[in-house]
Amino acid sequence: MMNATLAASALPSALLPPRGALPAAAAALSSAPAATATLVAAWALWALASTLFARAAAARAMPGDAQTSAHPLALGVSSLLAMVRDPDAFWERQRRLAPDGLSWNVLSGALCLFVANASVVNEVLRRSDGRRFGMVLHPNANIILGRHNIAFLHGAKHKALRASFLPLFTKRALGMYLPLQQHVIERHLARWVAQCAEGEGAEVEARELCRDMNLETSQAVFLGPRLRAQDVAGFNLAFMAMVEAFLALPVFLPGTALWRGWRGRHCVLRVLRRCARAAFEAHAAGEEPQCLLDLWVARIVADVAEAKSQHLPRPAYASVDAVADSVMDFLFASQDASTASLTWAVAHVAGRPEVAAQVRAEAAPLLAGGAALTYDGVTGMTYTWQVVKEILRFRPPATMVPQVAKQDVTLQCEGGGGFTVRKGTLVMPSLYAASMQGFTQPEKFDPERFGEARREDLCFKEHFVPFGVGPHMCVGYQYAMNHLVAFVAILATKLDVSRRLTDRSDDVLYYPTIYPYDCLCKFAEREESPIAQEAQAHALAPAQQQQQQDVQVPVKQPDVTGGAISPASEVKKKRSVLGGLKRMFSSKSKQANADKK
Repeated sequence: MMNATLAASALPSALLPPRGALPAAAAALSSAPAATATLVAAWALWALASTLFARAAAARAMPGDAQTSAHPLALGVSSLLAMVRDPDAFWERQRRLAPDGLSWNVLSGALCLFVANASVVNEVLRRSDGRRFGMVLHPNANIILGRHNIAFLHGAKHKALRASFLPLFTKRALGMYLPLQQHVIERHLARWVAQCAEGEGAEVEARELCRDMNLETSQAVFLGPRLRAQDVAGFNLAFMAMVEAFLALPVFLPGTALWRGWRGRHCVLRVLRRCARAAFEAHAAGEEPQCLLDLWVARIVADVAEAKSQHLPRPAYASVDAVADSVMDFLFASQDASTASLTWAVAHVAGRPEVAAQVRAEAAPLLAGGAALTYDGVTGMTYTWQVVKEILRFRPPATMVPQVAKQDVTLQCEGGGGFTVRKGTLVMPSLYAASMQGFTQPEKFDPERFGEARREDLCFKEHFVPFGVGPHMCVGYQYAMNHLVAFVAILATKLDVSRRLTDRSDDVLYYPTIYPYDCLCKFAEREESPIAQEAQAHALAPAQQQQQQDVQVPVKQPDVTGGAISPASEVKKKRSVLGGLKRMFSSKSKQANADKK
């Protein structure tokens, strides 16, 4: 591949509007209708010029085999609208221009480099250190996640924070989480069966069920007994408002989704600060850790003591506010990505009975008699791990990790060539494109590729990147994979799952993590499974049900339409959500002020 220089979209200074021209034009809007037409025409000309300039720069600088689908006279807006209308179709068309190479497009006048080559994908992500490349999130991310989110951190502060997470994903920690995960999974599967039975065999959308289950699992594992039962309902409303706002229009005005998400963020952080204080108090009282937060607090206390002994500053992550921020990051990061993979798992278990049968043969002995899953038991389920790896390879939940060049960066390509990406260029490394290269018949779902005979996860290691690589690789990938393995094992062993296929079942829904377009399933107990008793338990009166819950699971949440959390389907009913949020934020202001103190 030839040497080249990739220029960022920019205009010569002579073509840019003079300083102060746009404010003056905006002020003129109120004086004459003609000014509006003039301003619109000026913007159109500027957009056309910037797009043509970006295209010309790309034509000069891009490697000779790089292709584009951008229309030569488009303002760059047509591509943007196409991406917003159907993101999956847009990026799939872009990928197919150069399935294992580079392509480009113009989005609203900005040059975008799409990277499908697995080697370059790895190189870009390994250089995402804030100096060469930096992660780009949705414009709402700063408001919803806050500027202290781990995605925005780099350098020594970022390394120190990640190092403090190490005790959270050891063998001991992951083993501690498994009974919590198993308990939530089994209770939700029982509800799924009961829901289908109550509807006389009615099918349900698995995506919403998986979302509810995943949210409760995250709360049980991350927060455990530190999340008070009376806080759960309001916490879930506020958290789902954040999720809904993340991809909303970036309009920050009262009443908008972004405004509601911002207010939801403050509610979530208030609850998480209370959880952090409870964890510090439990540690001081000598209690054994019961959740991820407890383990992290123990590490923080040790880090503070070590810093003090060496006369070093207190770690930046050691305050109650910092702990709350990071736990919110964990909750947010684990929600959509894991929910997407759980939904794909349901689709594959339902659609591939031979895969479900092999998983069942492996998992049934470990689950016999209501036994609790152990770390050694889960890691020993070889075939189930192959299935989970293939689910993640076949449909990586986050298909891209957008980056922006912070300086001119030279990237090396296969064949010895290279090219320079100019500062400010938007770069889109595609994890999905990388997973569709190298592997034997990559577009075929085949768990056997990860078996001992083929070991394609080692042969094509740089192609298997569902959790990213480099400084910002997912810190909780081991937890996420354990959760998937436990879920697939329990689902295949305890339930029979059937899925009704529609004309769009093979399509992909972009959220921006990817889901099956629909996953309409029926869940029924297997004859040899004790799931029937679990389903009957959910028909008990709420008071009886609460008394019979396993004491090992600390999160005791109110039963809402058969679920322990506010269901995702209810979140879609915006009027009820808005009403709940308004009541939540408008009432008990005195109590909120006391909590802040």
